[in-house]
Amino acid sequence: MRKFLTILLLTGVCFTINAQSTQSILEKYAESEEVSKMTLTGDVLRMFAQEYEQREIIDKVKKIDVYIFGDEQKLKDSDLSLIKANLKNDNYEELINLRDEGNKVKVLVKERGDTIKRLFMLFEGSDSQTVVAEMKCSLTYDDLQKLQLEFDGVDGLKYINGKNAKKM
Repeated sequence: MRKFLTILLLTGVCFTINAQSTQSILEKYAESEEVSKMTLTGDVLRMFAQEYEQREIIDKVKKIDVYIFGDEQKLKDSDLSLIKANLKNDNYEELINLRDEGNKVKVLVKERGDTIKRLFMLFEGSDSQTVVAEMKCSLTYDDLQKLQLEFDGVDGLKYINGKNAKKM
């Protein structure tokens, strides 16, 4: 039993040492002048809310980190693969996967019960611009519907969460 625990502990330490977190991968790019990083919290987010109901929803968002990659500094394929593997290992679920005219948008969520605790968005533009955003929040799918997002396929949000799904 003692040998098993020792092996388990060493394996965990090795994975911890070798695995780079998504945050550490993105932060190494943030140090580059060609990558723009924005962190949005509290009052800054409330400025974007147009109606009182949206402000209530925005108050459920703790922080949004946005990384914008341009032509000069691209997100390496190896780092993108690591990020995707990390998200899968952290039990993120795909919410949206959209391709349109060379643009790709992928939105993944990490839930606790009926609450979205983290939302991760990856946008790869046809003009070689990449945007990565990570949001820490306490949102429900009803909250996402109330934000009145505007894009093709947004109506699909009302069918996503099985407990809150509306009948077609």
